Amino acid sequence: MKRTVIAFLMMFAFIGTSSAQDAKAKNAERFQRSFAKNFPNASVNVWDTQEEFIVARFYLNEVKYDAWFAKDASLYAVAKYTTVEQLPTKVFEAINKKYGVSDLVGAMEVAKTNGRVYYVTKIHHKNSLHTIRVYSNGNIQIMKKETA
Repeated sequence: MKRTVIAFLMMFAFIGTSSAQDAKAKNAERFQRSFAKNFPNASVNVWDTQEEFIVARFYLNEVKYDAWFAKDASLYAVAKYTTVEQLPTKVFEAINKKYGVSDLVGAMEVAKTNGRVYYVTKIHHKNSLHTIRVYSNGNIQIMKKETA
């Protein structure tokens, strides 16, 4: 009797594990299909999770991108890594006006699927590193501030 109960419990544990793995594989397939639909000429280098998003990191025409997907596998936003020199003039002028001549570290253009575009960069200012979001209209939002 004990053997029967143990065998029965092991069978349910195996079925539960198998079902969870099947669900995870199906979920991964949904994200891969969504990625392929949105970026047919690219392949994912790395999948990542950030906050409530699944992020696909990839290169397209030698440019680095991050594609942010919601839990339902719909595309939420695309971030294109760029240089500070490629920032729009209005964005660069807004940063210069608020922070003066500072040391900018990298830049990223983020385009959300709702049409909103903003830029993210890091800037060394007054012994701290600020991660800032700058909108096309010049508004600046500090996302993170780290003291040196």
